[in-house]
Amino acid sequence: MKLKGIIRLFLLVLAFSCSRELDQPAKVRTIHYKARVGNEALTRATVDGEKHYIFEDTDRLYLEASGEDAPKLYGVLFLTAGAGTTSAWFEGDLYCAEEFEITESTSLKGTLVNADDKVHALANGRVSATVYPQEGYAPDFATAVRYYSDFTATGTYGSHEFVISQKSAFLLFSIRMSNEEVPENAPVSARLLNGDNLIWNSTVTALQAGKLSFVTAFPGGNTYLSDAKLSLSWENGAKTKDFTLSDKGLSANNYYSISRSTLPYKGFRIKATEDGTKIHFNYTGDGIQYSLDKGDSWTDYNAASDINLDAGKEICFKGLRANYKNIKNDGSPSNKPVFTADKKVFVSGNIMSLLVEDDYSESTAMPEDAFNGAFYQVQLDNDPSAPLVLPSTVNARCYKNMFRGTLLTTAPDLPATTVADACYASIFRECPNLTSARCNLREATKAQLENAVDKWLVKSGSTTMLNNEGTLYCPESMADVWNTLHKSGISIGAVPTTWTISTYPD
Repeated sequence: MKLKGIIRLFLLVLAFSCSRELDQPAKVRTIHYKARVGNEALTRATVDGEKHYIFEDTDRLYLEASGEDAPKLYGVLFLTAGAGTTSAWFEGDLYCAEEFEITESTSLKGTLVNADDKVHALANGRVSATVYPQEGYAPDFATAVRYYSDFTATGTYGSHEFVISQKSAFLLFSIRMSNEEVPENAPVSARLLNGDNLIWNSTVTALQAGKLSFVTAFPGGNTYLSDAKLSLSWENGAKTKDFTLSDKGLSANNYYSISRSTLPYKGFRIKATEDGTKIHFNYTGDGIQYSLDKGDSWTDYNAASDINLDAGKEICFKGLRANYKNIKNDGSPSNKPVFTADKKVFVSGNIMSLLVEDDYSESTAMPEDAFNGAFYQVQLDNDPSAPLVLPSTVNARCYKNMFRGTLLTTAPDLPATTVADACYASIFRECPNLTSARCNLREATKAQLENAVDKWLVKSGSTTMLNNEGTLYCPESMADVWNTLHKSGISIGAVPTTWTISTYPD
């Protein structure tokens, strides 16, 4: 009987201790409490196109009184409804010291705690202070917000309504090197330093050859990085790379993209041909950034002032705009091109970086009116050493009037093989210096071709063709169609008689 009594006593003690979520004060009253919790921007629900939700079955809401009263009122609430949504109900017990008087307006602080959370932890019945790991990283932003966020909320005891938001700041690193330099699955030691102070270090895996992508988090944000750098080493220290970071303040509830590369930037670039060239970009927002160090570091563009370049220097641009349409209601170009330059400049690189930042390729989809009138009357030419690259896709009016009135001598290649409505209409109109163009359209009828390149080689007005000598290069299969358009004094899809039509194999 003594043994059974001891076992029974042990089980009672164990059950009682397991039922308590918190270490309760000696004298306490228990208050059953229910709270409704919603979310703000930059939570799990929004960081990844709503592919991640804020509330999960394993979420718990830790509530405590604000400030010095925190030890007098606290408790853990469990999710009871709303998993997978942006608004959920939590329920559980609050433990209140007997001498503490609660009113309807008593301020409460909430902290969202998840079983997989790498930041918050329950220690001795209390949520520990937010301590970010010195090792480990997130492979993408959504994962970083989900596991490394400081999800907190404020409310009052009587309202039972709380709004969760994350108070962290994030650095999103994208490092690009040659595929041979960093092979696929190579482990790379990464260290982030602020001056001489080590902020973070870990071993990052190159999931793709030559490419490292990872995210680090800063609790509460409000951190200032000055004289900061990212140091990488691999192959037992035989190979190293250091990337400096611009001075930057990190604010809570914000993220910062940091792109660095040892490769030449392949996106859209402008090169000055004379010292003291003033360049002004006429668009802001939509992720438009510029770089003066060939893509190693990027700055948000605000069009506050001109950017000055000396001869041979480049400025790189990228953005996330839907298009750079520059036309009036009647379809003619307006007087606001994408950028202006007070002296002749060269353009080069892939034009699609202006639409999709770094996620472009030869087959990137082209939206309608993407560059309609974009460079109208700008003093530009195609860079002979690194020409402007256009994608192999077209859409309605996407290049209409694009280079109209410019200084082009050799046109960028037009690589698309299929036609779209007025896709190249007036593209080289009023370009008196033009002597060469290459159009790869195939399997197009005469009518389709006339529509696609309507007025594209007009000198002035609407019918006078360019009268300088030049060459049109086209596929062999299209020679007969182009020859029917080899005419003088018309504009609809014509090639001036002063030009030669030369073919190349399909």
